[in-house]
Amino acid sequence: MKWSNQFPTKATSPPNTHAPPPHPPRLPGHPGQLRRPGNRQARPDFTAKDKDGKTVSLADFKGKTVVLEWYNPGCPYVKKFYDVGAMQNAQKDAIGQGVVWLVINSGKHKLNDAAGYLPRHP
Repeated sequence: MKWSNQFPTKATSPPNTHAPPPHPPRLPGHPGQLRRPGNRQARPDFTAKDKDGKTVSLADFKGKTVVLEWYNPGCPYVKKFYDVGAMQNAQKDAIGQGVVWLVINSGKHKLNDAAGYLPRHP
């Protein structure tokens, strides 16, 4: 069967229910569309502790390109991309070009719980 974005080509085909919404999502109580910060626009600062307990601030990397990776060791997609080395390769390539790559553990696992996972997935 051939599919189009709007209508199936055969009467027995189910309709395409995976079409994108007609408009971008809106913030609750905000009449306009969501806006993304432009390139080179300052991002809000934040601080967090690194794996060694040292406080790191986004402001520490002012003027540099920073990638923020939200990491959850319980996520099957995270596991897949780390298990095949895809994330490590992307990190090494970016860091080799002077990019700062910060990994933020957004899972329920605390640092001590993730300590066994980190050596296997540097």
